[in-house]
Amino acid sequence: MEQQITPRSLRRNNRLYIAQAAVEYHINLLLTGSFLAALTTALGISDALTGVLSSVISLGCVFQMLSLLLHLRRSRSFVLGMSVANQLLFAALYFIPFLPLGGRVRIVLFVVLLLLAYFVYYVAHPEKVSWLMCWVEDSRRGIFTANMQIVSLVTGMAFSLLMGAVFDHFLGKGQKNAAFLVCGITILALLAVHTALLWGVTDRKLPPQQRDGLPQRFGRVLQNKKVRRVAVLYLLWQTANYAAVPFYGTYQIKELGFSLTLVSLLGVLGSFVRAVVSQWWGRYGDRRSFPVMVRLGLLVAAASFAVCALAVPGRAVLPFAAYNVLYGISMGAIEIGRNNLIFDAVPEEERSDALALSQSLCGLAGFAATAVCGVLVSAVQAGGNRVLGLPLYAQQLMSILAAVLALLAAVYVHRTLIKTK
Repeated sequence: MEQQITPRSLRRNNRLYIAQAAVEYHINLLLTGSFLAALTTALGISDALTGVLSSVISLGCVFQMLSLLLHLRRSRSFVLGMSVANQLLFAALYFIPFLPLGGRVRIVLFVVLLLLAYFVYYVAHPEKVSWLMCWVEDSRRGIFTANMQIVSLVTGMAFSLLMGAVFDHFLGKGQKNAAFLVCGITILALLAVHTALLWGVTDRKLPPQQRDGLPQRFGRVLQNKKVRRVAVLYLLWQTANYAAVPFYGTYQIKELGFSLTLVSLLGVLGSFVRAVVSQWWGRYGDRRSFPVMVRLGLLVAAASFAVCALAVPGRAVLPFAAYNVLYGISMGAIEIGRNNLIFDAVPEEERSDALALSQSLCGLAGFAATAVCGVLVSAVQAGGNRVLGLPLYAQQLMSILAAVLALLAAVYVHRTLIKTK
Protein backbone atom coordinates (compact mmCIF):
# COMPACT_ATOMS: atom_id res chain seq x y z
CA MET A 1 0.00 0.00 0.00
CA GLU A 2 1.36 3.38 -0.89
CA GLN A 3 -0.37 5.51 1.69
CA GLN A 4 -0.39 4.98 5.43
CA ILE A 5 -3.65 3.55 6.70
CA THR A 6 -4.80 4.68 10.12
CA PRO A 7 -7.55 3.19 12.31
CA ARG A 8 -9.68 6.20 11.41
CA SER A 9 -9.29 5.64 7.66
CA LEU A 10 -10.08 1.94 8.13
CA ARG A 11 -13.33 2.82 9.89
CA ARG A 12 -14.19 5.29 7.11
CA ASN A 13 -13.50 2.68 4.41
CA ASN A 14 -15.64 0.11 6.21
CA ARG A 15 -18.54 2.53 6.58
CA LEU A 16 -18.36 3.51 2.92
CA TYR A 17 -18.27 -0.18 1.97
CA ILE A 18 -21.44 -0.82 3.98
CA ALA A 19 -23.20 2.22 2.48
CA GLN A 20 -22.30 1.41 -1.15
CA ALA A 21 -23.41 -2.19 -0.65
CA ALA A 22 -26.82 -0.94 0.50
CA VAL A 23 -27.23 1.38 -2.50
CA GLU A 24 -26.15 -1.37 -4.90
CA TYR A 25 -28.65 -3.72 -3.24
CA HIS A 26 -31.46 -1.21 -3.82
CA ILE A 27 -30.63 -1.10 -7.53
CA ASN A 28 -30.58 -4.89 -7.71
CA LEU A 29 -33.99 -5.07 -6.04
CA LEU A 30 -35.48 -3.31 -9.07
CA LEU A 31 -34.05 -5.95 -11.42
CA THR A 32 -35.16 -9.08 -9.57
CA GLY A 33 -38.31 -10.85 -8.43
CA SER A 34 -41.67 -9.24 -9.03
CA PHE A 35 -40.22 -6.02 -10.49
CA LEU A 36 -38.40 -7.97 -13.18
CA ALA A 37 -41.49 -10.12 -13.70
CA ALA A 38 -43.67 -7.04 -14.21
CA LEU A 39 -41.24 -5.64 -16.79
CA THR A 40 -40.87 -8.92 -18.69
CA THR A 41 -44.65 -9.47 -18.65
CA ALA A 42 -45.16 -6.02 -20.19
CA LEU A 43 -42.69 -6.95 -22.94
CA GLY A 44 -44.55 -10.20 -23.66
CA ILE A 45 -41.91 -12.57 -22.25
CA SER A 46 -43.14 -16.00 -21.06
CA ASP A 47 -42.86 -17.36 -17.50
CA ALA A 48 -40.20 -19.89 -18.50
CA LEU A 49 -38.07 -17.27 -20.27
CA THR A 50 -38.50 -14.89 -17.33
CA GLY A 51 -37.14 -17.60 -15.06
CA VAL A 52 -34.17 -18.12 -17.36
CA LEU A 53 -33.56 -14.37 -17.52
CA SER A 54 -33.65 -14.21 -13.72
CA SER A 55 -30.86 -16.78 -13.70
CA VAL A 56 -28.74 -14.52 -15.92
CA ILE A 57 -27.58 -13.17 -12.57
CA SER A 58 -26.10 -16.60 -12.00
CA LEU A 59 -24.74 -16.98 -15.53
CA GLY A 60 -23.12 -13.58 -15.15
CA CYS A 61 -20.80 -15.12 -12.58
CA VAL A 62 -19.09 -16.92 -15.48
CA PHE A 63 -17.93 -13.54 -16.72
CA GLN A 64 -15.77 -13.30 -13.61
CA MET A 65 -13.33 -15.67 -15.32
CA LEU A 66 -12.43 -12.79 -17.61
CA SER A 67 -11.17 -10.87 -14.60
CA LEU A 68 -8.22 -13.28 -14.56
CA LEU A 69 -7.10 -11.70 -17.84
CA LEU A 70 -6.89 -8.23 -16.32
CA HIS A 71 -3.58 -6.65 -15.39
CA LEU A 72 -4.67 -3.84 -13.11
CA ARG A 73 -2.39 -1.45 -11.32
CA ARG A 74 -5.07 0.08 -9.12
CA SER A 75 -8.54 -0.88 -7.98
CA ARG A 76 -10.70 2.23 -7.63
CA SER A 77 -10.80 3.66 -11.16
CA PHE A 78 -11.52 0.26 -12.70
CA VAL A 79 -14.28 -0.63 -10.25
CA LEU A 80 -15.85 2.83 -10.52
CA GLY A 81 -15.98 2.81 -14.32
CA MET A 82 -17.46 -0.68 -14.51
CA SER A 83 -20.06 0.10 -11.83
CA VAL A 84 -21.27 3.20 -13.67
CA ALA A 85 -21.56 1.27 -16.94
CA ASN A 86 -23.44 -1.58 -15.26
CA GLN A 87 -25.98 0.68 -13.59
CA LEU A 88 -26.57 2.73 -16.75
CA LEU A 89 -27.45 -0.50 -18.55
CA PHE A 90 -29.79 -1.49 -15.71
CA ALA A 91 -31.58 1.84 -15.99
CA ALA A 92 -31.87 1.46 -19.77
CA LEU A 93 -33.93 -1.72 -19.32
CA TYR A 94 -36.82 0.30 -17.89
CA PHE A 95 -36.88 2.60 -20.91
CA ILE A 96 -37.29 -0.21 -23.45
CA PRO A 97 -41.15 -0.16 -23.23
CA PHE A 98 -41.04 3.44 -24.54
CA LEU A 99 -39.14 2.55 -27.71
CA PRO A 100 -41.16 2.42 -30.99
CA LEU A 101 -39.98 -1.11 -31.78
CA GLY A 102 -41.68 -4.41 -32.54
CA GLY A 103 -42.35 -6.89 -29.76
CA ARG A 104 -39.61 -9.33 -30.76
CA VAL A 105 -37.06 -6.57 -31.25
CA ARG A 106 -37.76 -5.20 -27.77
CA ILE A 107 -37.39 -8.66 -26.25
CA VAL A 108 -34.05 -9.20 -28.03
CA LEU A 109 -32.86 -5.75 -26.93
CA PHE A 110 -33.90 -6.50 -23.34
CA VAL A 111 -31.98 -9.78 -23.29
CA VAL A 112 -28.87 -8.19 -24.85
CA LEU A 113 -28.81 -5.26 -22.42
CA LEU A 114 -29.40 -7.52 -19.42
CA LEU A 115 -26.57 -9.83 -20.44
CA LEU A 116 -24.26 -6.88 -21.09
CA ALA A 117 -25.13 -5.32 -17.72
CA TYR A 118 -24.23 -8.47 -15.82
CA PHE A 119 -21.15 -9.00 -17.96
CA VAL A 120 -19.84 -5.60 -16.86
CA TYR A 121 -20.87 -6.17 -13.24
CA TYR A 122 -19.25 -9.56 -12.83
CA VAL A 123 -15.99 -8.79 -14.61
CA ALA A 124 -15.37 -6.16 -11.95
CA HIS A 125 -16.91 -8.03 -9.01
CA PRO A 126 -13.89 -10.07 -7.78
CA GLU A 127 -11.62 -7.03 -7.76
CA LYS A 128 -14.28 -4.89 -6.06
CA VAL A 129 -14.84 -7.39 -3.24
CA SER A 130 -11.11 -8.00 -2.79
CA TRP A 131 -10.41 -4.24 -2.70
CA LEU A 132 -13.17 -3.34 -0.26
CA MET A 133 -12.61 -6.36 2.00
CA CYS A 134 -8.89 -5.72 2.25
CA TRP A 135 -9.74 -2.91 4.70
CA VAL A 136 -11.62 -5.32 7.01
CA GLU A 137 -9.76 -7.11 9.80
CA ASP A 138 -9.68 -10.88 9.27
CA SER A 139 -10.87 -11.58 12.81
CA ARG A 140 -14.01 -9.47 12.20
CA ARG A 141 -14.99 -10.58 8.71
CA GLY A 142 -17.99 -12.56 9.93
CA ILE A 143 -19.56 -9.83 12.05
CA PHE A 144 -18.66 -7.14 9.49
CA THR A 145 -20.39 -9.06 6.70
CA ALA A 146 -23.40 -9.49 8.98
CA ASN A 147 -23.56 -5.75 9.71
CA MET A 148 -23.29 -5.01 6.00
CA GLN A 149 -26.21 -7.34 5.33
CA ILE A 150 -28.28 -5.75 8.09
CA VAL A 151 -27.90 -2.22 6.70
CA SER A 152 -28.72 -3.39 3.16
CA LEU A 153 -31.73 -5.41 4.30
CA VAL A 154 -33.24 -2.82 6.64
CA THR A 155 -32.96 0.00 4.13
CA GLY A 156 -34.00 -2.40 1.37
CA MET A 157 -37.24 -3.15 3.23
CA ALA A 158 -38.32 0.47 3.16
CA PHE A 159 -37.12 0.88 -0.41
CA SER A 160 -38.94 -2.18 -1.79
CA LEU A 161 -42.15 -1.28 0.04
CA LEU A 162 -42.02 2.26 -1.31
CA MET A 163 -41.27 1.17 -4.87
CA GLY A 164 -43.90 -1.58 -4.71
CA ALA A 165 -46.54 0.92 -3.57
CA VAL A 166 -45.53 3.40 -6.29
CA PHE A 167 -45.68 0.65 -8.90
CA ASP A 168 -49.14 -0.48 -7.78
CA HIS A 169 -50.34 3.14 -7.70
CA PHE A 170 -49.54 3.64 -11.37
CA LEU A 171 -50.81 0.19 -12.32
CA GLY A 172 -54.11 1.00 -10.62
CA LYS A 173 -54.41 4.05 -12.87
CA GLY A 174 -53.52 2.04 -15.96
CA GLN A 175 -50.21 3.90 -16.29
CA LYS A 176 -47.76 1.02 -16.43
CA ASN A 177 -45.17 2.97 -18.43
CA ALA A 178 -45.16 5.69 -15.80
CA ALA A 179 -44.19 3.05 -13.23
CA PHE A 180 -41.32 1.93 -15.46
CA LEU A 181 -40.20 5.54 -15.89
CA VAL A 182 -40.04 6.04 -12.11
CA CYS A 183 -37.95 2.88 -11.73
CA GLY A 184 -35.52 3.96 -14.44
CA ILE A 185 -35.05 7.44 -12.96
CA THR A 186 -34.62 5.95 -9.48
CA ILE A 187 -31.78 3.74 -10.71
CA LEU A 188 -30.04 6.78 -12.25
CA ALA A 189 -30.30 8.68 -8.96
CA LEU A 190 -28.91 5.75 -7.00
CA LEU A 191 -26.10 5.46 -9.54
CA ALA A 192 -24.88 8.96 -8.62
CA VAL A 193 -24.92 8.14 -4.90
CA HIS A 194 -23.15 4.82 -5.40
CA THR A 195 -20.40 6.44 -7.47
CA ALA A 196 -19.74 9.07 -4.79
CA LEU A 197 -19.49 6.41 -2.08
CA LEU A 198 -17.01 4.27 -4.00
CA TRP A 199 -14.88 7.30 -4.79
CA GLY A 200 -14.47 7.91 -1.06
CA VAL A 201 -12.85 4.52 -0.38
CA THR A 202 -9.05 4.49 -0.20
CA ASP A 203 -7.50 3.24 -3.43
CA ARG A 204 -4.90 0.47 -3.42
CA LYS A 205 -1.97 -0.43 -5.62
CA LEU A 206 -2.26 -4.07 -6.62
CA PRO A 207 0.55 -6.46 -5.65
CA PRO A 208 2.83 -7.71 -8.46
CA GLN A 209 1.57 -11.29 -8.02
CA GLN A 210 -1.65 -10.28 -9.75
CA ARG A 211 0.31 -9.59 -12.93
CA ASP A 212 1.12 -13.28 -13.49
CA GLY A 213 -0.12 -14.91 -16.67
CA LEU A 214 -3.57 -16.49 -16.84
CA PRO A 215 -2.37 -20.15 -16.78
CA GLN A 216 -0.29 -19.54 -13.65
CA ARG A 217 -3.09 -17.75 -11.81
CA PHE A 218 -5.72 -20.27 -12.88
CA GLY A 219 -3.52 -23.23 -11.99
CA ARG A 220 -2.54 -21.80 -8.61
CA VAL A 221 -6.18 -21.47 -7.59
CA LEU A 222 -7.13 -24.95 -8.85
CA GLN A 223 -4.32 -26.55 -6.86
CA ASN A 224 -5.93 -25.37 -3.63
CA LYS A 225 -8.10 -28.24 -2.33
CA LYS A 226 -10.06 -25.92 -0.01
CA VAL A 227 -11.03 -23.66 -2.90
CA ARG A 228 -12.19 -26.65 -4.94
CA ARG A 229 -14.36 -27.89 -2.08
CA VAL A 230 -15.95 -24.49 -1.52
CA ALA A 231 -16.62 -24.19 -5.26
CA VAL A 232 -18.41 -27.56 -5.32
CA LEU A 233 -20.45 -26.59 -2.25
CA TYR A 234 -21.75 -23.40 -3.82
CA LEU A 235 -22.22 -25.17 -7.14
CA LEU A 236 -24.71 -27.45 -5.35
CA TRP A 237 -26.35 -24.50 -3.62
CA GLN A 238 -26.71 -22.47 -6.81
CA THR A 239 -28.29 -25.46 -8.52
CA ALA A 240 -30.85 -25.75 -5.71
CA ASN A 241 -31.52 -22.03 -5.50
CA TYR A 242 -31.89 -21.42 -9.22
CA ALA A 243 -34.06 -24.48 -9.73
CA ALA A 244 -36.89 -22.71 -7.89
CA VAL A 245 -36.44 -19.03 -6.95
CA PRO A 246 -36.36 -17.55 -10.51
CA PHE A 247 -39.85 -18.94 -11.13
CA TYR A 248 -41.46 -17.56 -7.96
CA GLY A 249 -41.87 -14.02 -9.31
CA THR A 250 -44.30 -14.86 -12.09
CA TYR A 251 -45.99 -17.52 -9.92
CA GLN A 252 -46.91 -14.91 -7.31
CA ILE A 253 -48.14 -12.35 -9.85
CA LYS A 254 -49.97 -14.63 -12.28
CA GLU A 255 -51.17 -17.92 -10.77
CA LEU A 256 -51.45 -16.71 -7.16
CA GLY A 257 -52.69 -13.19 -8.02
CA PHE A 258 -50.46 -11.31 -5.55
CA SER A 259 -50.11 -7.55 -5.93
CA LEU A 260 -46.64 -6.04 -6.07
CA THR A 261 -47.33 -4.46 -2.68
CA LEU A 262 -48.06 -7.88 -1.16
CA VAL A 263 -44.98 -9.37 -2.80
CA SER A 264 -42.93 -6.48 -1.40
CA LEU A 265 -44.41 -6.98 2.08
CA LEU A 266 -43.53 -10.67 2.01
CA GLY A 267 -40.03 -9.80 0.84
CA VAL A 268 -39.72 -7.25 3.64
CA LEU A 269 -40.73 -9.93 6.14
CA GLY A 270 -37.89 -12.15 4.95
CA SER A 271 -35.44 -9.25 4.91
CA PHE A 272 -36.43 -8.22 8.44
CA VAL A 273 -35.86 -11.72 9.79
CA ARG A 274 -32.55 -11.96 7.94
CA ALA A 275 -31.46 -8.63 9.40
CA VAL A 276 -32.38 -9.79 12.91
CA VAL A 277 -30.36 -13.01 12.68
CA SER A 278 -27.40 -11.72 10.63
CA GLN A 279 -25.31 -10.56 13.59
CA TRP A 280 -25.94 -13.84 15.35
CA TRP A 281 -24.83 -15.71 12.23
CA GLY A 282 -21.72 -13.53 11.97
CA ARG A 283 -20.68 -14.18 15.57
CA TYR A 284 -21.55 -17.85 15.18
CA GLY A 285 -19.32 -18.15 12.11
CA ASP A 286 -16.43 -16.27 13.75
CA ARG A 287 -16.74 -18.47 16.85
CA ARG A 288 -17.70 -21.95 15.59
CA SER A 289 -16.41 -21.82 11.96
CA PHE A 290 -17.98 -20.84 8.67
CA PRO A 291 -18.56 -24.45 7.44
CA VAL A 292 -20.65 -25.29 10.51
CA MET A 293 -22.63 -22.08 10.01
CA VAL A 294 -23.25 -22.79 6.31
CA ARG A 295 -24.37 -26.37 7.01
CA LEU A 296 -27.06 -25.13 9.37
CA GLY A 297 -28.12 -22.45 6.87
CA LEU A 298 -28.54 -25.03 4.11
CA LEU A 299 -30.81 -27.15 6.32
CA VAL A 300 -33.02 -24.13 6.94
CA ALA A 301 -33.03 -23.38 3.19
CA ALA A 302 -34.26 -26.90 2.47
CA ALA A 303 -37.12 -26.35 4.91
CA SER A 304 -38.01 -23.05 3.21
CA PHE A 305 -38.36 -24.68 -0.21
CA ALA A 306 -40.41 -27.53 1.26
CA VAL A 307 -42.85 -25.04 2.81
CA CYS A 308 -43.11 -23.10 -0.46
CA ALA A 309 -44.21 -26.28 -2.21
CA LEU A 310 -47.49 -25.99 -0.25
CA ALA A 311 -48.45 -22.67 -1.90
CA VAL A 312 -51.43 -22.94 -4.26
CA PRO A 313 -54.13 -20.44 -5.33
CA GLY A 314 -56.45 -19.76 -2.40
CA ARG A 315 -53.93 -20.69 0.29
CA ALA A 316 -50.65 -19.19 -0.73
CA VAL A 317 -50.02 -16.22 1.57
CA LEU A 318 -49.10 -18.20 4.69
CA PRO A 319 -46.78 -20.68 2.87
CA PHE A 320 -45.01 -17.82 1.09
CA ALA A 321 -44.73 -15.88 4.35
CA ALA A 322 -43.16 -18.92 6.02
CA TYR A 323 -40.90 -19.43 3.00
CA ASN A 324 -39.66 -15.84 3.16
CA VAL A 325 -38.92 -16.12 6.88
CA LEU A 326 -37.00 -19.40 6.58
CA TYR A 327 -35.24 -18.36 3.37
CA GLY A 328 -34.18 -15.08 4.97
CA ILE A 329 -32.72 -16.94 7.95
CA SER A 330 -30.85 -19.36 5.70
CA MET A 331 -29.44 -16.68 3.41
CA GLY A 332 -27.91 -14.91 6.38
CA ALA A 333 -25.63 -17.91 6.91
CA ILE A 334 -25.11 -18.94 3.30
CA GLU A 335 -24.13 -15.48 2.05
CA ILE A 336 -21.86 -14.70 5.01
CA GLY A 337 -20.06 -17.95 4.29
CA ARG A 338 -19.76 -17.45 0.52
CA ASN A 339 -16.76 -15.13 0.43
CA ASN A 340 -15.42 -15.87 3.91
CA LEU A 341 -14.85 -19.56 3.13
CA ILE A 342 -12.73 -18.47 0.16
CA PHE A 343 -10.91 -15.84 2.20
CA ASP A 344 -10.04 -18.50 4.79
CA ALA A 345 -8.54 -20.68 2.05
CA VAL A 346 -6.21 -18.29 0.19
CA PRO A 347 -3.88 -15.33 0.91
CA GLU A 348 -5.02 -11.79 0.10
CA GLU A 349 -3.23 -11.54 -3.25
CA GLU A 350 -5.09 -14.61 -4.58
CA ARG A 351 -8.56 -13.80 -3.27
CA SER A 352 -9.93 -12.10 -6.38
CA ASP A 353 -8.73 -15.02 -8.54
CA ALA A 354 -10.27 -17.60 -6.21
CA LEU A 355 -13.55 -15.69 -6.09
CA ALA A 356 -13.64 -15.46 -9.88
CA LEU A 357 -13.06 -19.18 -10.34
CA SER A 358 -15.47 -20.45 -7.70
CA GLN A 359 -18.29 -18.08 -8.57
CA SER A 360 -17.90 -18.74 -12.30
CA LEU A 361 -18.44 -22.45 -11.74
CA CYS A 362 -21.42 -21.65 -9.53
CA GLY A 363 -22.82 -19.35 -12.20
CA LEU A 364 -22.73 -22.08 -14.79
CA ALA A 365 -24.50 -24.44 -12.43
CA GLY A 366 -27.21 -21.91 -11.59
CA PHE A 367 -27.93 -20.99 -15.17
CA ALA A 368 -27.95 -24.62 -16.31
CA ALA A 369 -30.37 -25.48 -13.50
CA THR A 370 -32.80 -22.71 -14.50
CA ALA A 371 -32.53 -23.54 -18.21
CA VAL A 372 -33.38 -27.19 -17.59
CA CYS A 373 -36.08 -26.35 -15.07
CA GLY A 374 -37.51 -23.78 -17.48
CA VAL A 375 -38.21 -26.62 -19.89
CA LEU A 376 -39.91 -28.56 -17.08
CA VAL A 377 -41.99 -25.52 -16.09
CA SER A 378 -43.22 -25.07 -19.67
CA ALA A 379 -43.99 -28.80 -19.97
CA VAL A 380 -45.98 -28.92 -16.73
CA GLN A 381 -47.91 -25.77 -17.63
CA ALA A 382 -48.66 -27.13 -21.10
CA GLY A 383 -49.98 -30.31 -19.45
CA GLY A 384 -52.52 -28.40 -17.39
CA ASN A 385 -50.38 -28.26 -14.23
CA ARG A 386 -50.49 -31.99 -13.62
CA VAL A 387 -47.58 -34.31 -12.81
CA LEU A 388 -48.08 -38.08 -13.02
CA GLY A 389 -51.80 -37.47 -13.05
CA LEU A 390 -51.72 -35.40 -9.85
CA PRO A 391 -52.61 -31.67 -9.73
CA LEU A 392 -49.31 -29.88 -9.19
CA TYR A 393 -48.14 -26.46 -10.30
CA ALA A 394 -44.73 -26.32 -11.96
CA GLN A 395 -43.36 -24.07 -9.21
CA GLN A 396 -44.40 -26.61 -6.57
CA LEU A 397 -42.41 -29.28 -8.38
CA MET A 398 -39.39 -26.95 -8.57
CA SER A 399 -39.67 -26.26 -4.83
CA ILE A 400 -39.52 -29.97 -4.01
CA LEU A 401 -36.48 -30.40 -6.25
CA ALA A 402 -34.74 -27.40 -4.62
CA ALA A 403 -35.39 -28.79 -1.12
CA VAL A 404 -33.74 -32.10 -2.03
CA LEU A 405 -30.70 -30.37 -3.57
CA ALA A 406 -30.26 -28.10 -0.54
CA LEU A 407 -30.23 -31.16 1.72
CA LEU A 408 -27.56 -32.74 -0.49
CA ALA A 409 -25.47 -29.56 -0.18
CA ALA A 410 -25.74 -29.71 3.63
CA VAL A 411 -24.56 -33.33 3.59
CA TYR A 412 -21.63 -32.34 1.37
CA VAL A 413 -20.55 -29.60 3.81
CA HIS A 414 -20.70 -32.07 6.69
CA ARG A 415 -18.63 -34.70 4.93
CA THR A 416 -15.99 -32.56 3.16
CA LEU A 417 -15.60 -29.28 5.05
CA ILE A 418 -16.41 -30.28 8.64
CA LYS A 419 -15.44 -33.92 9.17
CA THR A 420 -12.19 -33.57 7.20
CA LYS A 421 -11.29 -30.43 9.16
